[in-house]
Amino acid sequence: MAPEQLEGREVSAQSDIYALGFIFYEMFTGMPAHRADSVAESLELCRGSDSVTNPSQLVTDIDPAVERAILRCLQADPKLRPASARRWLPSFTPAVRKTLPCDSARLGANTSYYLPVTCSSTSM
Repeated sequence: MAPEQLEGREVSAQSDIYALGFIFYEMFTGMPAHRADSVAESLELCRGSDSVTNPSQLVTDIDPAVERAILRCLQADPKLRPASARRWLPSFTPAVRKTLPCDSARLGANTSYYLPVTCSSTSM
């Protein structure tokens, strides 16, 4: 949950962007960006962008562009986050396309319609 939402302030598209970053952080690192036992603790962790461990410290081969895109979403200040997913996606998708190994034949012919990424030719 975005810091502004935890504080009971107005939420916006940037609040959803924060959640998107949180999800992608966990997808790429296998760990949540924050672990908290209470709302107060969660809020304290969310307020400081330095409280998030850089993904490259957990996953050494993460593409730097992917890391930057994820960390932009997790900024404590909503004004520092991307304005929309549509504006954020171009910074994220090319890097994921380079690093995502999978068998695209298994995903079906319309993969690019359903997924914002295309798999490399390397099989899993």
